[in-house]
Amino acid sequence: MANTSEKSLQGFMRKKQQATQEAHAQRAEQEVERLRAELNQVSGGSIVRQTYKKIARSLTSRTGRSRRFMCLVAEESGGIVGTVTLTSATPEALLPAPFPTSKPQRMYLSSLAVADTHRRQGIASALLKSCESLGKRWQQDTLWLHVDCSNPAAQSLYARALYDTIGQDPFWFGPFRRLLLRKMLLQPPSKISGKTSAARSIGGSKRLSDGVFVWDKRE
Repeated sequence: MANTSEKSLQGFMRKKQQATQEAHAQRAEQEVERLRAELNQVSGGSIVRQTYKKIARSLTSRTGRSRRFMCLVAEESGGIVGTVTLTSATPEALLPAPFPTSKPQRMYLSSLAVADTHRRQGIASALLKSCESLGKRWQQDTLWLHVDCSNPAAQSLYARALYDTIGQDPFWFGPFRRLLLRKMLLQPPSKISGKTSAARSIGGSKRLSDGVFVWDKRE
């Protein structure tokens, strides 16, 4: 049973990685075609093939450096019992890649899975904490993920980990609708609210004769 689950996880991760690489290559190819069209317009339709190749190499190198991807695994006795993927994506986009979007890149968690024989042992929570630590190391202030609306167990896991619900897939997703969740990794200090609450805790009143504020003297 454990071997079957491990093989299923490995096969799923291979397919996931292949799909990610194909989507990345398709986006790079589309960008190259756009740049090629612009150069054609500037040069009046004549473009040197070597220049096109340089553009392709430059674009691939640039997008490769800016892309973050990490696959974390939980092991026991040399076997994989859990896995999760951490990468940069646009979870707020209405349509998935390679459709264009103006939404910003976010640190995105996906493909969290634990073998059936090792569930309810804290493995999923440990993988989540590792992703959050990586996000902070990469100087990200938020971590995003999707969870199926029909998966209350996973929703409870993320709620315990303090993930907030930000949105939901449109109705036309049908039975495959998902919730969009987010967790703040770097909380901004609430200096203003702290000063306000401190000031309100100090009593006093204006003196009627000259309008000067007089503090209460409390022992």
